[in-house]
Amino acid sequence: MDTDSLVLFLGLIFLLGYLGGLIANRVGLPKVSGYVLVGIALSPTVTGIISEEFLTSATVIVDFALAMVAYSLGGHLKLKNILEQGKIIGLMTFGQGLGAFVFVATATLGFMVFYFPEFAFVDIAALAFLFAALSVTTAPAAVLATVHEYKSRGRFTTTLLAIVALDDALGLMGFALCVAIIKGFILDGGFSFPLVLDPVESILWSTVTGIVPGLVLVWALKHIQKKETLIILTMALFCLAFGTAQQLGLEPLFATMIMGMTVSNIYPGNAPFIFLEQNYETVVFAAFFVLAGAHIDIGLLVDYLPLAVLFVVFRIGGKWVGSYLGGVAAGAPKRFSRYMGLGLAPQAGVAIGLALYIERIPGVAQYAPIIINVIIANTAINEVVGPYLLKLALRHNHDIKGT
Repeated sequence: MDTDSLVLFLGLIFLLGYLGGLIANRVGLPKVSGYVLVGIALSPTVTGIISEEFLTSATVIVDFALAMVAYSLGGHLKLKNILEQGKIIGLMTFGQGLGAFVFVATATLGFMVFYFPEFAFVDIAALAFLFAALSVTTAPAAVLATVHEYKSRGRFTTTLLAIVALDDALGLMGFALCVAIIKGFILDGGFSFPLVLDPVESILWSTVTGIVPGLVLVWALKHIQKKETLIILTMALFCLAFGTAQQLGLEPLFATMIMGMTVSNIYPGNAPFIFLEQNYETVVFAAFFVLAGAHIDIGLLVDYLPLAVLFVVFRIGGKWVGSYLGGVAAGAPKRFSRYMGLGLAPQAGVAIGLALYIERIPGVAQYAPIIINVIIANTAINEVVGPYLLKLALRHNHDIKGT
């Protein structure tokens, strides 16, 4: 694809994404849902207006958007707020993760035994564990986009963003543990402690990768006054953090989030985040979610719809029950406990990334085709439904002005 065509299609994405967001708002949905639906309509498997070649060429846009999202998410994680609500955040994070895992594992096991009796039980058990592990993570981009669209502010929003950030780390470690259990005890491949320790080491190095550019940016913020220079430097540094982690095989979202967290906890005020969110975020989110929708394969969605719907329903149900029980145990406000599970409904990139990683793991790679297709189908449903459920959670906690 030549450069002229790339620019033409970007213009089309921005225009139609903007119109899709407006229409979504008119019918009571968040703009994110409109962006995704536009992307699905333009996708190679529907109208073909956006080609596979273009999606490959536009990878850099997706990476840039994820870097900005992770940086902004880290900016909402002030240690003072986390320590003040440490018990609530900790128990609700653990509760929602465990709830999703148990609900999805049980539902998958029952569904596969009933509808696919020809499958060996060890394969059914392995699939149940893998789907359960993938159910834990939440999509930070969809959550942050919806929070910013409605200018949501309040204690519930602060707690939600902290849980979303910790959720991905929890999901990564849980995934590695499940793979080790499947290979060691279900498929008799031998339990591997290094496989369990790998994600811990990855998170530690990702933390270092994020702290260093964060400290550089703090220094710049204290010594550089020109706003335009700071914007360019900020973008350069969070892209460097994301790209370095990506090249080293670490966790790029986690590294860039740590960078934002470093800045927000050392530099006073929200200036390093506000000027990005106010000037660039809407454009970046529109492009990111239209492209995310364009990756969805309608054929796969139809083929794996029953299992995908099961995954969506039981994942959200598990997060709701788990966060509710965690909130009650921690003494959280009743509205927190009732609606946090809905706020954690969105799921996309992290789950897809882990699903694709299964292809490269000896011993479980044979399950990759069904896992990937179901998770992509789940994403198609979740990226439309999830932001709406999050909007309801924010509204019922009065974090959206006028509600």
